[in-house]
Amino acid sequence: MVTATPPVFALLGAALWTLLEGILIVCGQLAVGVALGADFSRANWPAALALGALTFLALNSWGILSAAFVLIFK
Repeated sequence: MVTATPPVFALLGAALWTLLEGILIVCGQLAVGVALGADFSRANWPAALALGALTFLALNSWGILSAAFVLIFK
């Protein structure tokens, strides 16, 4: 990497941006669904948030592993 930024911050910033962008896309999709008449009154929001958190943890492990390889072998 050719930057004055420490490698840890460069990798962390890209990962956080991707996470933020994903959250914004999900919120946008839910907003479009509401605008088109989707009924979320019977949705199980605690279960959806728990599933989202578990998915986040499971998939972030792959990202952390790949970032570790970049830091070790770069």
